[in-house]
Amino acid sequence: MMTDGFLTLPLEVQVALGGGYLAYAIAFAGIRKSESAAEMAFRSLAFGLASLLALRFCLAQGWPTSASVGVALCSAVCLGAFWRRWGKKYTWKLLRALKISAEDGMPDAWTATIQTPGLNITQLTVHTTDGRQLQHDRSTYKNALHDGLYLGSDGGIIMVVSEEEYPDGQVEKREAIEVESWGTRLTYIPPNQIKRVDFRTNTTS
Repeated sequence: MMTDGFLTLPLEVQVALGGGYLAYAIAFAGIRKSESAAEMAFRSLAFGLASLLALRFCLAQGWPTSASVGVALCSAVCLGAFWRRWGKKYTWKLLRALKISAEDGMPDAWTATIQTPGLNITQLTVHTTDGRQLQHDRSTYKNALHDGLYLGSDGGIIMVVSEEEYPDGQVEKREAIEVESWGTRLTYIPPNQIKRVDFRTNTTS
C-alpha cells in the first residue's frame, strides 16, 4: 500500500514530503482545481525544503527527533500560510510593477474574487437563466449557515433570498425566512442556472 511505502522512506524524506504537502494545501487552498499532478508535486517539494532545512537544523542542535519533526512540520505550515496571505500577493505585485508579468496565478476571475482575503460583499443580486432576479440582504441573517451567503468554487451559490423578481416584473418579498424552531431558509442556485451575478464590495485587496 502507498502508506506502507511512505513509512519505509528515510525520515528526512517523510518530513519533506509531508510538510511540503501540508504547506501546499494551505497556500493553494481553493485554487487547485485546474492544477496538474506535476504542478502539485513540484510545489509540494518546494515547500518541503523548508521542512527539510528546519529538521536538519534542529537535529544538529541536539533536539529530540520528535520535537525536530514537529518544528519542521510547523515551519512548512507557517511558510504556506505566509505565502497565501502575503507572499503570493506581493510577488505578483512586484512582477507587475517591473512589467514582467500581469499574471496573478488565479485560474479564473470567479476564483480570484471568492478567494480574496476578507472579501466583504455588501449587496448581491443573482440573475438566473430563466429571467429571475434573486436579492440577498447582507445586513441580516448573520446567524445562518455560512453567514447566509456561500460562493462555491464551481460557480454555484447558497444564499438567503430576501426578495425575488420574476420575468414579468412581479416582486415577491420572502416571508418567514427565519423561524426560531426551524432555523433560516437558504436557497441553492446551481451554476448552470446562473446567468449573471451583480455585487458590491468594500474589500480592498
